Amino acid sequence: MAIDVAKKAGKKRKSEQGGKTLKEPVPEPDVPQQKPQNKKIVFTDDGEQREVPVDGEKKQKKDKKKQRRQEGTGGVGTNVDELEKRWYEHFDGYNTVGELVELKDGEIAELRKLCRVAFEAECRNLQKNNPSDAKWLMTALEKGTSRDRANAGALLVQTNPLCNLAALEAVVGMVKLSNKGHLDVVEVVSELMLNSIMPAFRKLVAIPLRGADWKNVKKQELGKELRDRIYAYWHFEDALRDIYFSFLNNLSALIQTGQDNSKMKVVQYASKLFTMVPEKEAYLLSMLVNKLGDPGKKVAVKALYHLTEVVKKHSAMCPVIVTETEKLLFRNNISPSAQHYALTFLAAISKYGDFSSCEKMINVCFSFFKILTEKGEVNSRTMQAILACLRKAIANVKRDVDLANFIKPEILNTVYRLIHLADISIACQGLSLLLEITESKGAEQNRFYNALYRKLLDPQLATIGPRISNVFFYI
Repeated sequence: MAIDVAKKAGKKRKSEQGGKTLKEPVPEPDVPQQKPQNKKIVFTDDGEQREVPVDGEKKQKKDKKKQRRQEGTGGVGTNVDELEKRWYEHFDGYNTVGELVELKDGEIAELRKLCRVAFEAECRNLQKNNPSDAKWLMTALEKGTSRDRANAGALLVQTNPLCNLAALEAVVGMVKLSNKGHLDVVEVVSELMLNSIMPAFRKLVAIPLRGADWKNVKKQELGKELRDRIYAYWHFEDALRDIYFSFLNNLSALIQTGQDNSKMKVVQYASKLFTMVPEKEAYLLSMLVNKLGDPGKKVAVKALYHLTEVVKKHSAMCPVIVTETEKLLFRNNISPSAQHYALTFLAAISKYGDFSSCEKMINVCFSFFKILTEKGEVNSRTMQAILACLRKAIANVKRDVDLANFIKPEILNTVYRLIHLADISIACQGLSLLLEITESKGAEQNRFYNALYRKLLDPQLATIGPRISNVFFYI
């Protein structure tokens, strides 16, 4: 009986399969299975037990690190452009507005007090944003080699300039001859000034010169917080101006009393500062030009080279540099070596100068030429330098003026007399100068060629070197 039932059930299944296809069961929609979160049991400060997801904890740590990194830049906001600003780019619109307004002593004292109080408050706020390694850098500033201490101070100043004026002052104080590693410190501080601290487009403004700016700030409806921040930056700029001047004074002491290698290093960085930083330009220029008269030949040549490079990059500075060189030339008790390098420098920059600069060079050289001829010092390398400078300067201006009328006749007579009395090298320099002056005047040309043919008979021509030979063949 059971066998018959099983057979009937089997036949029924076969007939169903032959008649129509069995329906497949509809798959249930996939429900995303939640991955078990890794949790970590932590204890709060009150002793309570709490479960925290591990991923969430990592994210929190990452956010905290990011926040510390942003705070370490010294900024107060999260705006990237704001954080990347140099200190002198903040509130630049409130600098030197309008005409110069003189302040009375009482007003200057009041403004100084306002700026100092605002600066102290701003420093307290920014001190919270110091990087985590600020304490370590402060320790490194007091210990280690000179270069390590200077680098630590530079990092502090770059990170948060307003709060680290004391660190900058400490590093500048290390620029002295008694410090064995002073050359490393000079390099670090100079690069810091050039790349981070000093503005390249304007001079620093002292608080007594803020009369117009103060008047403008008081006129505008500014909030107290914004106004105090402006005052804080004014105080920082005034203090930075004094520190920078102190740094230049230390450089001046090194360049006067140091060894030749120290002097040459200072000349190199002083020329960079003079080229890139408008602050204290006259002071730096005087420092560099005076080194043309240094007793050490290497130092004088180094100063000549770097000053020439300055004129190449900034030809507009040529008139000021010529005036400063003139002061050196006519100084009392100056050595012949200093005179020679000063005149060689003028000859080197004559091709970069404009008409007024070359005209001034011509007047300076002729005045000095007259002094030497009156003293009877005609056979000297200084005389050769004068004639070379005159020839190059005159070549630049002869298209714009009539040289025969521009140069006084007594000067021409002195040059002709010099050609007959001086040795062959100076005579050749004088002839090349006369060629530049007289090439457009028929009567003067006759006198020039008469002097030239007389000099061709001079037996000293057989002894001239290659440099004078080039001058002679140029004639």
